Amino acid sequence: MDKKSLSISLIIFFSVGLTVAATYYKYIAIHDFELVIPIECDPDIENCFMVECTQADSLVCPKEITKNFWYFKYLYINANDVPVCVENNNCNIYTCNDSKSCSVILCSENIEDDYAFDVMCSDNY
Repeated sequence: MDKKSLSISLIIFFSVGLTVAATYYKYIAIHDFELVIPIECDPDIENCFMVECTQADSLVCPKEITKNFWYFKYLYINANDVPVCVENNNCNIYTCNDSKSCSVILCSENIEDDYAFDVMCSDNY
C-alpha cells in the first residue's frame, strides 16, 4: 500500500470513528434526544386522543384497560428530563411543570390525520 492510499484509509477510519464516538456521546452518554410517550388523559377536562381497544389492538392499548376506548395525550420530553414514573410505566397523571424540554400534545382536527393507526379526538371538551 502506498502512502497516498494509507493516508486516505486513515482519514476515512478516523472520520468514521469520530462519527461513531460523537453519536454514542450524544445519544447514550448524555441522552440528548426526545421521547414521545402516550400518557393517560381525562376526556372530561381535556381534548384527548382516543383509540378503540379490542384484542387485536394489544400493542396500542394498555393491558389494564377496562373500557372500550383508551384516552391519551402525548408527552414530548427530552430523555435527560424523563421522570421516574416513565421508567416505572405509571405516568397516569403527569404535567410538564414549566420545563423547556417538555410539552404535552392534545388532540385537534389538524393532528388527527397525522397518525398511522385509527385515532380519533374525544368530543367531550
